[in-house]
Amino acid sequence: MTDLTQWATLVAEELGLDAQAATDPAIKELLDLTREVAHNVTRPAGPITTFLIGLAVGQAGGDNDMVKALVEKINALVPQEQ
Repeated sequence: MTDLTQWATLVAEELGLDAQAATDPAIKELLDLTREVAHNVTRPAGPITTFLIGLAVGQAGGDNDMVKALVEKINALVPQEQ
């Protein structure tokens, strides 16, 4: 299984999440942020940052718009290459 959508759907189902959780999130934005954090902070910080955003959204009962807002907020903290 190499397709991201298939994998995300499988994981969402296993976690008891609505299938929409696998197909609607701001995946591109999350992946872009993960890449920037991994390159400009430290590699392990990439997935940890994504996890923390998901945790914050879940605790707040947020939605895809909240994911995008938090990605933007955290992206502003990432040091830029010089």
